[in-house]
Amino acid sequence: MPPLGAAAVSGGALLVVYLATLAPGVTLWDSGEFLAAIRTLGIPHPPGTPLFVFGARGWAALVDGVTLGRVPFTLAVNAASAVSAAATAGLMAWLLTRWTGSAGAGVAGALVGGAMATVWQGATETEVYAHAGLAVALALVAAEHAGERWSTRHRTLVAAIFGLAVPLHISVLVAGPAIIFLCATDRGGTFSFRAALAPTAAWAIAVGAGTVSLAPLVTGIVLVIAALLAPPGGDLAWHRRSVLLAPAVALLGASFVAVMLVRAPHDPPINEGNPRSWGALVDVVARRQYDVPPLWPRRAPPWLQVGNVIQYADWQVASALSDAPGPSPLRTPFTLAFVALGVAGAMWHRRRDRRSFQAVTILLACATLGVLAVLNLRAGPSYGWGILPPDAIREARERDYFFALAFLVAGLWCGCGIAACAGRLRGKARAAFWLLAALPVALNWRGVDRRRLPDAMLAGEVARALLAPLPRNAVLVVAGDNDTFPIWFAQQVLGVRRDVTPVTIPLLGAAWYREELARRHALLPPELVMEWGGLSATLAAVGVEGERQGRDVVAAVSVESQDRRAIASDRGWMLKGMWYAVAPGGDLASVGIDSAAVAEVVRTGRQPPGESLRSPPARDPAGRYVQRLLGCPDAALARVTGGDLGGDRLLESVCNSR
Repeated sequence: MPPLGAAAVSGGALLVVYLATLAPGVTLWDSGEFLAAIRTLGIPHPPGTPLFVFGARGWAALVDGVTLGRVPFTLAVNAASAVSAAATAGLMAWLLTRWTGSAGAGVAGALVGGAMATVWQGATETEVYAHAGLAVALALVAAEHAGERWSTRHRTLVAAIFGLAVPLHISVLVAGPAIIFLCATDRGGTFSFRAALAPTAAWAIAVGAGTVSLAPLVTGIVLVIAALLAPPGGDLAWHRRSVLLAPAVALLGASFVAVMLVRAPHDPPINEGNPRSWGALVDVVARRQYDVPPLWPRRAPPWLQVGNVIQYADWQVASALSDAPGPSPLRTPFTLAFVALGVAGAMWHRRRDRRSFQAVTILLACATLGVLAVLNLRAGPSYGWGILPPDAIREARERDYFFALAFLVAGLWCGCGIAACAGRLRGKARAAFWLLAALPVALNWRGVDRRRLPDAMLAGEVARALLAPLPRNAVLVVAGDNDTFPIWFAQQVLGVRRDVTPVTIPLLGAAWYREELARRHALLPPELVMEWGGLSATLAAVGVEGERQGRDVVAAVSVESQDRRAIASDRGWMLKGMWYAVAPGGDLASVGIDSAAVAEVVRTGRQPPGESLRSPPARDPAGRYVQRLLGCPDAALARVTGGDLGGDRLLESVCNSR
């Protein structure tokens, strides 16, 4: 089978798998925000990812035109991730077949890599990482041609992809060293420093532009000057043209971030960072809204950071067998078996083609240790207990998606291991061994199938439960991503309850967000917009200004009790379902339950009373958290009717009723 055949078989098979398990709607975390931004051509959280936003909007318009509107917008954008992930796997199969001369290794490697749980999950929802993976695969293909043919055109294409990584997602640049190595190494394994200068300069400039860092930019400029001043060798005209062209096209690709500077003055509904000035644009691209850590000091012991990645690796090939965060007797043996296949495959690959083996080794190192070094992650929510202090600050969520490229690449070597072992067998045993390539698909299916997992429906459900019963023109104070983003999605994509103004507590510390609340909704006075007056004072001002406009100011059950009290410190609160309203005439200590309102919420909900408290738990911790929130009306109803589902402790734990 030729390389193109291997690419078609593996990519096509994975596309069927991804589409069969595709999320039918919005999912938790960033999906709702991205869908709202794509629908409105808005600006999501820093660094803004404008190429992803505009590309996905164009894709959705194309699907809508081709299918005559039969495919819903959300499903179309989710499918874009599936197409990108399948194309990535197909290109990897093409490369591996070309490198090793074995189509079996190419197909098996792509199937195993594409079926890794983290890769698969990113392929079935609206997220940027599947598209970033496709950019890496395209750059590797271009680099392969650049090294084999000594082609200036392909080196320039690599530089363009480096530049486009800035408006797409800078995770593409993680693969830079491996891509540069392929660009500058011929089929015989001879590495040319002269040939490496142009793509390295383009990469350094893209890194500098994507992180707004001076050192990489200066490094890129110095490399350009050094290349131009180097003693001539070979075709001098070719050399100078390549050195000048590569950084230029990288900068041209990176310049697409300026579309945010054009779009922000139109104030789209999703306009995070409001980059209407050059300074604000720099702040968005540099992600200055967040706590971007330095390389040192480490935010967790280095050995623990490595252990966290090993934990994530254990989740990859058999996630359906166990969702335990630590080693599992059901899941971990399969992990170890595929690790052994990967080691055997790496040795087999080295014997087949040392140049590409070295490139894959560099790629895997950059996608693991390189990512760890640069991101300097804290311990994950489920890792390091009993080692770190109990009050240690942890990552807000599991960060396995940062290592999706590493798991995909590791899967390539697992495929090589299957090819190496199958080559030593004969007859039916050999044919049976090849079936191992499909084993991760079988072992992961139930764990990642978004059509059947309760996690896949929770984002839409929490948005409906929060918005539907609210008074008209209400101001809804919410706690974070997993109540904010579903609401943004419901309002901007579905057109539901746009009269409601959500106020997100974690965003109040950002000046652009306070200015947005004042500009659009007159919910903050000028003195609290320009200067941060503290969370309590800001929430109190929201309460005062909302009441002055005659609007109901309510707090979602996700809001902590102390933040709820800050909104109206002189009155009590009344639970009305998934949110609290200020209780007329109440005092600070009173937290009551409007039994009629809660009963109506439970009655009009999709589930019978108490069902949400007994339903199968979501696999993801965020999903289990949202399920607990959705169980609040049930707990409250049981509390007032004397049922056996509630009690004060349960009511406090799911409703923040304190």
